[in-house]
Amino acid sequence: MGMLLDQQIPMEWAFSGPYTILQRMGGGDDLDAHVIAAYDPEGFAALLSTSPPCTATRIHGQAIQQLCAFLVEHYDGDAEAVWRTAGTGRDLQAPQ
Repeated sequence: MGMLLDQQIPMEWAFSGPYTILQRMGGGDDLDAHVIAAYDPEGFAALLSTSPPCTATRIHGQAIQQLCAFLVEHYDGDAEAVWRTAGTGRDLQAPQ
C-alpha cells in the first residue's frame, strides 16, 4: 500500500498511510484487505481525507480498495502470499 501511495505523495507520508488508515478504522493488529475492499467507497474516501489526509486524492482511496479487492480475490486477503507464491519478478507480472 505504501508503494501505491508513494506514486503521488512524499515517501514518508505514503509509508505511514497504512498505519494511519488502521488507526482510523479502529486500530487493531493488522489492516484487513477484506474489510477495506468491502468498505463503502464514499465512506472510505472520507476516512482517508480526514485531516491530516492519508492520501493526496480520492483516486488513491479507489486504488487502495482495488488493491485490497485483488488481494481478496487472488490471495484470500493475505498480502504476504503475493511474495510467497512468486518465484520471480515475471511471476508477479503474470496475469492471475
